[in-house]
Amino acid sequence: MSKEFKVGLLAIVAGSTLYIGFNFLKGIDLFSNTHKYYAFYENIDGLAVSNPVRLNGYDVGRVSDINIVQEQNNIVKVEFDIQKRLVIGQSTQAELTTDLLGSKSVVLKMKDGDTPLESGGTIQGTVEQGLMETLLDSTDPLKSTIIKVNELLIGFSDSKLKLDSALVNFTKTAQKINRALDQNQRNILKITDDLSELTGILKDEQDGVKPLLANVNTITDSLKVLELSRTVDNLNKTLSSLKSTMDKVNNGAGSMAKFMNDDSLYTNLNHTAEDLDKLLIDFRENPKRYVHFSLFGKKDK
Repeated sequence: MSKEFKVGLLAIVAGSTLYIGFNFLKGIDLFSNTHKYYAFYENIDGLAVSNPVRLNGYDVGRVSDINIVQEQNNIVKVEFDIQKRLVIGQSTQAELTTDLLGSKSVVLKMKDGDTPLESGGTIQGTVEQGLMETLLDSTDPLKSTIIKVNELLIGFSDSKLKLDSALVNFTKTAQKINRALDQNQRNILKITDDLSELTGILKDEQDGVKPLLANVNTITDSLKVLELSRTVDNLNKTLSSLKSTMDKVNNGAGSMAKFMNDDSLYTNLNHTAEDLDKLLIDFRENPKRYVHFSLFGKKDK
């Protein structure tokens, strides 16, 4: 054999090996006998070529091709390569599923005693329900629990809106306070300066509070001394007048002295009281002597 023939044969063998290996890595078994089937989906949710086709968890085929049929409202047509020894029934369903890790696959759901479907036939395509749909389709207590959780979340949402509103109002109030402080900052600074100056003056030992308090104490002491001196003078004058009056009384000068020293007034008053008493007794015993009354105007002697 010539070198050219050897090089050509090597190139053909290498290309064939590369093609077979590439398809093997994609999951395509060129030497296995398979039948082709089709299914239609509205949404394949990331299904790709070479994804497995399973029956009861066992791989019985693969996705060989995916196309969009624009004539049928952009529906997705999926082609499957399934082993020939597996009999597909006419009521078989090809359910698109997703595991917890996000891997896509097609699961065949078959019925016993079903009429076989010829190669190239169409299988009914379905999509597995999601986790929330599965929970909602389960028992009634779980449904009520999910409804309560949703209501609780809605309540949290309303509380969040109220909290957001309160925070907005608080922010507006803080902004108003800041504007008021900015507008009155000069006045506040002036008041602060005045207070500082006043504090400094009060702390001054010469012109501060201490000298003022000392002066006030001095004035108070002076007033106390002056008032006490006046009071003592008035008291002395009063005592002198009282002493002079008593001296006059003791010496018999004045009416008070005569009243106190001479008992004639007492004696006269005593005689007058006795005469008045006698007069009242006589008036009570002989009233006709003093009162005359006549019904016909006759005058009594």
